[in-house]
Formats: sequence, structure tokens, C-alpha cells
Amino acid sequence: MNICKYLKGIIMIMPLFFVSCNQDMKNSLGSDKTRVFFSMDDFENVKQSRTTIHPDKKYSVTWAKGDVIGIFPYEGYQEPFEIPDNQANSGTATFDGGYWDLKDGLKYNAYYPFDKVNFDSPDMKTKIPVSYEGQKQIGASCCVGSHAFTYSDWATAGDGSVYFQFHHIGSLVVITLPIPATTTYSCLTIEAEDAIIPITGTYDLTAKLTKNEEPSFVANASSLSKSISVKLVDFAGTANTNAIIYMMLPPVDLSSKTLTLTLKATEEGSCVYSVAGKNVQKGKKTEFIGEPKESNVYGTIDGWIDDDNVGDAEEDVISAKSVTLTTAGTLSTLISDEEKDEITSLTISGPLNGDDILFLRSIGSQYKSKLKNLNLSNASIVEGGSAYFSNYMTENNVIGLSMFSAFKLQELILPLNITTIKAEAFSNCSNLKSLVIPDGVTTLLGGGIFHNVKISFTLPESVTEISSPAFVNNRFTSIVVEEGNIKYDSRNGCNAVIETNTNTLVGGCKETIIPNTVTKIGMYAFAGCDMTTITIPGTITAIEGYAFTDCQYLKNIHCKATNPPTLNNIAFNSEIFTNCTLYVPTGSKNAYSTNDNWKQFTNIEEE
Repeated sequence: MNICKYLKGIIMIMPLFFVSCNQDMKNSLGSDKTRVFFSMDDFENVKQSRTTIHPDKKYSVTWAKGDVIGIFPYEGYQEPFEIPDNQANSGTATFDGGYWDLKDGLKYNAYYPFDKVNFDSPDMKTKIPVSYEGQKQIGASCCVGSHAFTYSDWATAGDGSVYFQFHHIGSLVVITLPIPATTTYSCLTIEAEDAIIPITGTYDLTAKLTKNEEPSFVANASSLSKSISVKLVDFAGTANTNAIIYMMLPPVDLSSKTLTLTLKATEEGSCVYSVAGKNVQKGKKTEFIGEPKESNVYGTIDGWIDDDNVGDAEEDVISAKSVTLTTAGTLSTLISDEEKDEITSLTISGPLNGDDILFLRSIGSQYKSKLKNLNLSNASIVEGGSAYFSNYMTENNVIGLSMFSAFKLQELILPLNITTIKAEAFSNCSNLKSLVIPDGVTTLLGGGIFHNVKISFTLPESVTEISSPAFVNNRFTSIVVEEGNIKYDSRNGCNAVIETNTNTLVGGCKETIIPNTVTKIGMYAFAGCDMTTITIPGTITAIEGYAFTDCQYLKNIHCKATNPPTLNNIAFNSEIFTNCTLYVPTGSKNAYSTNDNWKQFTNIEEE
């Protein structure tokens, strides 16, 4: 059984198979065939949606290829029925009864998923086993699979047909978690204070007839646990965004409990949340929103650091330190363990090799680091020593791959003799407010150099080469590019800058003014930008693919060109075409609305 992505505005209507249309179905089928019909309830509190889940929070179940349902009469033996391939991905299903003839007037029941072990057990007509172990989610999509346990009402066969309406025995739990670091995550565990979460149990489908009771979940006492987990496969989280994780839980009252949620990173570390428990009821959707507590995942953003660890002005003065190395590889001998944990301002002079950068990372990139100001103007990066991160080695006069990634710094002054800055050098330095790049830098090489960086700075005139994805997914508030002879490496098929005949403006700024000298907006130029409004001058002749992809806040585009510029059809996300207003010059609306790509904007207005 799948719970799958909702296509907004599309409801899979199969009128022959809805329970409310029973009489129509009977009339159209006649009595010459044995037919079994299935349909599924929505989760309670969400109405009129049969197809779907996330991102619009429409919750319903569809049958999947290979789903097997158990059907049995009040007196007799159950049989497995498999959903036909041609009816997969539907909220309803119907198929011939096959060799198993229905008898008019007899009552029948059904459940999902069919259990092969239970098929041969003595209790196969009543007790249906349930297990909530082994749940998983693939990517961002809900994948509750066989954990979506359901049961049907007793139904009386007539005219060779029977109609089953399924209900959920458990609750679909939707968990929203703020993400502290950009990485992949492998597992989410929910933990209670006591062993009260049932992992396995049974429910009795004969209860309705024999006891006049709704079928209810009965936990196996030996399966009560403090925790339950869902495995995450290919689950990527991005810092400063929310992730949604889905589980199925059996009915259990957690309303008086405080729950601890632990999200484990694939490589190393985990982040911890707390939530107030709720009464998890069958057939209902239960939502939890995690409150961040702590994280030791690499790349954790500063918002997860306790204020107690920041230090006041008096502590900042006491914990300022200056050191001078005469020999590379000796930084660790000049800073004690106590100082390492308390330093807020550090000035370093002399040569730094891989051993020194590794030690510096043990200070600056730790979850509770207090280091805010780092001055390396009189230092130099030299080759030698061990790998400072992963298998990365230092090179002479190079800020290497991920060298300062995830540092908690607010201010960073680079060595004066640096010539090259490589990929992800400052990635996830989300607290950085000031970055001083020396005039000698000539090359920005590789992607994500400023990923998740929210600063304003000047790129010196000495820069002559910018690698294509260098500025993708930054969060600059403003950036000034000095005039110079800049060229662009397009090995990855993108420029990440705006190309001009006479000057260059790097994309990705929150507030952006494009000069009238600009003629082309290159690939990924503003990818991931936070801006809400942008004005495109009339000098623009082309906008390339992905130029504005993932600009989730963009609401207004003012295009000043009377003749529509050439527009790659994947320059914008599809959501922008529907959620954003395109303003065009007076008298040019028809030209835009009839252009093959510009006409994708549903809101075009003249100004």
C-alpha cells in the first residue's frame, strides 16, 4: 500500500467503485459475475482526498502493485486476494472473485496487509497480527508500506458482489523537524520516558459481530518499548529548513509524556529534539513538531548553540589570544586544552600546515565553539602535515577544500599571501558577518565556496577566474565585484554569474540590482536566492537554465525588455510560474503571453 505524493486539484474519481455508489455499481454489473470491491478511508480530519500525501497535507492511501488483502466469511476460511496490476495507484480496486464464490446474504470481512503466517494459524479467522517494526522512508516521500494496517466493516454479499470500506487501525504520524546541518540522515527514533510504546499486537475483526465493538489493537505485553524507529534512505536534509518524516503508530496515549526524538546523520553525529506527547488514536493523523535541543552533526548551524556558550564582552577580552609559529605543525603546542575551549578571539602568525589546520578545526568547527574572531592576515598556508579534513591536504597559499567549513566564526581575515580559494572553503559558516579576502586572490575554484553564508563583502580586482558553481546557493546580502578581467570556467555547464560585455555581477544577492550593461543571466546565477523581487533590465537578451531555480521567496519579476528575452524553459521552478507575478512594459503583454516559454507565467501584468 502506498501513501504517495498529491497532485493538487486532481482527485482520482472512479464512480463505479465508491461505496456511496453501491446501487449504481450493482445495476451496471448485473449478477453474472462474482466481484469484490475495495476503497480506503481518508485519515480523519482531512476530507475529500483519496490519492495522496505531502506537500499539501492531503492524506489518503492508494493500493500498490503486489498488495495482498485477506478476505474471509463470518463462517469459513480466509483467502488472499491480490490487487490487479492495472488497478495499482488507485484509491479503490475491484476484481473477479475467481474460484472463491461469494454467497449472497453471507457476511464477509477483510484486512490489509494479508499475513501468510496468520493464514495457517488456528486464530486465522479472528486475530490479525500487527507489527510496527522495520519502517522506512525513502527520500522525502512517505513510504509507510505494509505498516498502514487497516480493517474493513463487515459487509453482506448481494448480486454476486461485496463492497469493503477500509479503516486505519493505527495513526499516521507526521513529524516536522528543523534541520541543523546540510547532510544525509539515516534514522529517526522516538523515545518515551517509559516502556509504553507497543511494537506488536493483534486486532480482532469478529468483535463487531460478536461483541458489538469496533476492532481494536491489543498490544503484546512483551513488545512494549521505550522507543520506535524509522529508517531513512537517501534522506537529504538542508540546514535552516524543515524536514518531514512519516511513521505509523498503533493507538497509544502519550499525552502526558515528553518525547525525545533523535535524528541520526548518515556519516556521524545526531541531533536531538523534544516534543510534547499526544493521544495517538486510530484512523487519525497525529502531527509532531520537534523543538531543537542539541546537535553534534558536522556543519551544525549556530542557531543550535546555547546562548550560555557565547560569552559576554568581559569574557571576550579575557579569552583573546595571539600566537606565532616559527615551525609549521606546532599550533597545538601553543594553545592549551583549557584555552582551546574558551578562546573567542584568535590571531595567528607564521606557517600553518595540515596538522595546524586540523587543530584549528577542532576549535572552530565544534558544536559549542566559542571562537568568533580569527585573524590570519600574518599567517601563511603551507603544504605538509596530515590531512586536515577527510583526505584533504594543505597546499601553498591555497584556502583548500572545506578548510573553514562549518566554523562558528563571525569574523575571518584570510592570509595576505593567499592566491586560490577552493570548493566549500566557507560552506555553512552561517554566523559569518565579516570576511576579508586579500587583494592577491586570483582564483575561486569549485562549488559551494559560500554555501549558506549570509554576508556582504568585496571581491578584489585581483580575481581573474571564477569557477562555474562558486556562488550557487549562497545567501549574500550584497557583493561588490571590482572591475577586472574575470573569466568563467563552464566545465559543469553553468556560470553561476551574470555575464556582461563590460562588467560582471555575481548572482545570489538578497537585494539585487542588475545594471543596464548586463546582457545575459547565466545558468544558476541566482539559484537558491532569498530575494522576493528582481528587476531585469531591457538589455537582457537571454536567461539560461536554472538561473532562478529554488528562489522560493520570489514573488515579483519586473522585466523591462519590450521583446521577450530568450528564456530557457527550466530557468524557473514550476512554482514560480504559478506563484509569481511577471510585470512587463505597457503594450508587450501579448508578446510575453504568446511566447513559448514566457507564457508559462499564469500572472502577467503590464506596468
